[in-house]
Amino acid sequence: MRRTPLGLAAPALLVLCGSLGVAHPAAAESVEPFYKGRTIELLTTAPGGRYDLTSRLVARHFGDFLPGRPKVIVQVEPGAGGLTVANRLANTSPRDGSVLALAQPASWQLAIEGDPNARFDPAKMTWIGSMSSFADDADLLIVRADHAARSVADLQRTGLSAKLGAGTAGSTNLTFALLARDVLGLHVDVVRGYPGAPNLFLAMQLGELTARRWR
Repeated sequence: MRRTPLGLAAPALLVLCGSLGVAHPAAAESVEPFYKGRTIELLTTAPGGRYDLTSRLVARHFGDFLPGRPKVIVQVEPGAGGLTVANRLANTSPRDGSVLALAQPASWQLAIEGDPNARFDPAKMTWIGSMSSFADDADLLIVRADHAARSVADLQRTGLSAKLGAGTAGSTNLTFALLARDVLGLHVDVVRGYPGAPNLFLAMQLGELTARRWR
């Protein structure tokens, strides 16, 4: 991550594997006095999940890359697969650089598709960056050890299926689950509505689910 002042960034939302949003102070020359001694709020979703853990890692170091070296704290806003975070950043958060956000990719995809629950225009946001280049990343399909499937090809066979856990609308887990079923042709029953990664793992452990997506 380069040490780039964020004083001229527009109200923003970072997407993909951890993207940050920030509204700008009035002028570039006022950036350091504005941030010095302040506490910056970093909004995130799904407590205990990958986005929550990534946010806490970012919060530990991100202030070092801002003029004035402010303290950054994490504020978890669960719900709607990240849409709660996106809507809050766009509509109710201060537009002065004191609030950042890390959201899931599907949040802005839903907005582009015209979902009425996405109350923001992605084209009017400044997308600052991602925690990953996605050059060598891969989504994993995890199944229980006692499930018969040992490869993706197994779930393409007739007669073998898995209960694949997913989040709510806007969550990356749900997007992956629908792609696995409708695009890749895997025999999975999509069970949606889980609020976060810990809930999905617990459901697998209890036998409610036999599979989930993980990166």
